[in-house]
Amino acid sequence: MSAAKNIWGKITENELIRVDGHQHKLASLIEKRYDISRSKAEKQVKDFFNNF
Repeated sequence: MSAAKNIWGKITENELIRVDGHQHKLASLIEKRYDISRSKAEKQVKDFFNNF
C-alpha cells in the first residue's frame, strides 16, 4: 500500500483499503482525483501492478 501511496499521494490509505487490489476501482479513483482520462489512469494502474 505504501508504494501506491508514494505514487498517488492524493489518495488516502482508507481509499486504498477500499479499493482492495481491484485495478478498475483504483483506476476510477485516480481518474477522479487527478482529473485525467480513464485510459491514462488505467495505464498508470497497469504499469504499477506490472512492476509490483
